[in-house]
Amino acid sequence: MGSICASLNLAEAVDHRHPDASNIPTYIRGRRRLDYCIISHSLLPAISAAGINRFHEISTSDHGALYVDFSIEQLFRLTTPIVSAGLRYINSDSAMAGSFVTRVFAHLEKNNIFHKFTDFTSQVDDNP
Repeated sequence: MGSICASLNLAEAVDHRHPDASNIPTYIRGRRRLDYCIISHSLLPAISAAGINRFHEISTSDHGALYVDFSIEQLFRLTTPIVSAGLRYINSDSAMAGSFVTRVFAHLEKNNIFHKFTDFTSQVDDNP
């Protein structure tokens, strides 16, 4: 993976934060690392946390879940915090904006996304 990253001028986020952990297996029945989080070098300074979760910590996958957290202030060079979701609104001069919102909402309902999200958040909240 190192040669691929070098040839494409990319970096591995977990290795950047934890250089001594580069050989930790990410596949439960193996001894090698199979999963990577490849990012641009320009994003490296914005990483606030990165790592590999223990097997079955997040899901029942036979792979350890990788995670990367970015500092949104640094990532987007913010001088003020992002507006909270409750204060955001969709604004467009397009006559199609209302139709777009209606269709997206219908798609989310049809695919049971709101229920799935509620189930997911309750599992996360209940998992120490």
